[in-house]
Amino acid sequence: MNVSHSPNQPKAMNLRRQSNTNPPTNLLVTIKTIHADVGESLNDDELTHLLRESTLPAEEGFTFLSFSNGYVMLSVPHQDPADWYPPQGWIAPDKERVANTIAETYELELYEPIDAISSFQNHHAGSAIVHHHFEFTDGRQTVITAHPLYLKVRLFGKSPEHRYAWEALSPLPLGPDLLHDISRLYEKQNKHKKPEPDDPAHSGKNASLHADEIPWAPGSLPRDLDDWLQTERLTEKARPIGSNEQPGATGSAVQRFP
Repeated sequence: MNVSHSPNQPKAMNLRRQSNTNPPTNLLVTIKTIHADVGESLNDDELTHLLRESTLPAEEGFTFLSFSNGYVMLSVPHQDPADWYPPQGWIAPDKERVANTIAETYELELYEPIDAISSFQNHHAGSAIVHHHFEFTDGRQTVITAHPLYLKVRLFGKSPEHRYAWEALSPLPLGPDLLHDISRLYEKQNKHKKPEPDDPAHSGKNASLHADEIPWAPGSLPRDLDDWLQTERLTEKARPIGSNEQPGATGSAVQRFP
């Protein structure tokens, strides 16, 4: 039995193969798009496996880990705990300032709940240390959980019109720059701080070197310099102990060499 094929079918398939779309760059939008494509036919575990097999972009150092209950969990850039947790107090003030800016930008409420199960005994200080993390809420649910080890973002949640528990969760309007703004929390502390000026005492150290402190082997310099340095070393050795004469007065400063 011969099965005839419509001439348009191969052409349509070829067009799909040759579609020249740019690779996605927005991680959260890409996950939302795939979720919309598969609909409700997959549970969270199945969707997580599918997303891991998809070509998901990394964005601002964040990469996909899992999807559950409307949340996407992301890996974060490696963090130094000292940047987050000062010896005393809660989360470092620099992090709190960034978190407050994020909360104001997205009109969210900011909280710092404790990591109850991650507390540990500091045997050196002899007291228990309890760490905190950031949670951003919209009054109905937690939208963002920012922790030094992970980031959770709610993609689907209760909208203002949500009334009953059986109602499906709706996509939340998070904005395309959300991960870019959150990434500031995961920057190294004082990353943009201007470097401190050199210590004058340190920067002038070489200027006070005596001739006999300068690394030198006879014959390794041009003849004039070689003869001059050898003369200077003999002069240094002959100078009486406690003499007030400054070695710089004889021109022995290192920076004067050509």
